[in-house]
Amino acid sequence: MPGFDEDQVEEQGIHALNRGFVYTRDNTKYMFSPSAFAEARMPFIQDRATRFNNLVEKVQNDSDMADKVPHVAEWIERTKKTPRRFADSQKDFHRVDFVGLEHDLLHYDVQILKDDKGDIIYFTRDGLRIPKHFHRSSRNLTRKKPLKPLDGKSEVPLYGRFSEYGGVSLRVKSKEHGGNEQAMSYWDVHVSNPFLEEGNISKGFDIDSGVQSHRHNKRKARLFCELDLDIINKLNRERLDDTRDRQLILVSYHEAVALSKIFLEHKKRGNREIRFLDGNLEKIAVMPYVFVSGFHDDLVFDVLTAHYGLGLDYDETDKYLLGFEEEICTDLFRDLLSTNRVTREVVKSKRGMSDNNTRRIIKNVHYDFSKRGYRFEGFATVFKGTKYETIGITYVKDNEVRYVLYDNSSFIRPLVLDRHMSESGKLFGDIEVLRPMNLDLHPFSQENLRLLDYDYRSGKKDMPSTISRPVPSLLTNEDKTFYDAWYHGIEKFR
Repeated sequence: MPGFDEDQVEEQGIHALNRGFVYTRDNTKYMFSPSAFAEARMPFIQDRATRFNNLVEKVQNDSDMADKVPHVAEWIERTKKTPRRFADSQKDFHRVDFVGLEHDLLHYDVQILKDDKGDIIYFTRDGLRIPKHFHRSSRNLTRKKPLKPLDGKSEVPLYGRFSEYGGVSLRVKSKEHGGNEQAMSYWDVHVSNPFLEEGNISKGFDIDSGVQSHRHNKRKARLFCELDLDIINKLNRERLDDTRDRQLILVSYHEAVALSKIFLEHKKRGNREIRFLDGNLEKIAVMPYVFVSGFHDDLVFDVLTAHYGLGLDYDETDKYLLGFEEEICTDLFRDLLSTNRVTREVVKSKRGMSDNNTRRIIKNVHYDFSKRGYRFEGFATVFKGTKYETIGITYVKDNEVRYVLYDNSSFIRPLVLDRHMSESGKLFGDIEVLRPMNLDLHPFSQENLRLLDYDYRSGKKDMPSTISRPVPSLLTNEDKTFYDAWYHGIEKFR
């Protein structure tokens, strides 16, 4: 097929780090990862060792239960057949109880090598050498209380240091070692106004922590970085959006534990450990998922096993949990989703677009959209639940949403998907009655047709949608030849 050589395209495309519900305020996005809130439930589960061991026994004796927690079932089967990389004793190599799960959790981020003498040495995945079993002196985040009193007293523990402005600080037990390499650390997490006001999350809501990943993730809300000086300078000259004012607050494990503690304290009628909550009895505390209330603990165990026992990344576990959205979403966030105050989005894991042609097209499209008044709004899942499911760069203008699709798999060059959010294709009266987009076929094969499709980001069904290549003025002659060859050979991708 002239003009198209799939083997020449080596970049990774746009892929997710996390996905979940996102609250956007001005230039800041707050991503609530369901995996984080499932993990945050774990330290609050009473008798968790006994409950997990009972679950393992049920899975081994009941195929119906195995179907309900497939990752636990797979972990049991795999561990029995394939020994762990190392263990403290011979019996632990194939252990499938809570102690075995703790072992996998503790060593999830540990790389094991042997030195010249044949002795085992331990490294983190970032290449930092660590003492053997440094975690032993702290036991485990699954055993110890998830929060530590700020004042160090045990008689009247103060778990929250509050301010008159509605802020509270909590000290959360970490999954990571910190300054003391022989013990797990505690990280201070500060939460401001974690309540609903006038039907929406408070304008004063914020959450911050000292966890390194929290600071690192803030830049993931941007489309461009300092390496993209060509497009950044061009946009700045014309006072257009270069996306560098965006920041992401990824509400991960430590922040989710803090919000879970506040939620539980707020439900109490007396004996609160976080005293500032007494003045907010009539308000509704922010909580996106139902895990903290003790619902679906088997699902919590399943996800913990999937990540630490089987090695699934958070994007995979987030995606798995969102398959149970009807069960795990709180009424509060269901209402926020229905009114578009919260959306479903993803956090990208890497730049991905290393191919120069692809990056040039993405930059040209962004420049064109910015000139037309569209605002970059992060990343979202498109064609959810189909074989062409992918991630789109999202742009919004009034009631129109445009996605730029590229993943180096089904979408080997950027395509543009337009959604007309204020219209309904089923209500066109005498003018037009639209048919659904056929996602058994490649979307590109339906180029420039006005069709109905489900917009997963907003939850709106039957949205008039059109997919097209970027406008010709943004493409070189070589690009146009590539797109033509791709379109005419699309049967390869069906």
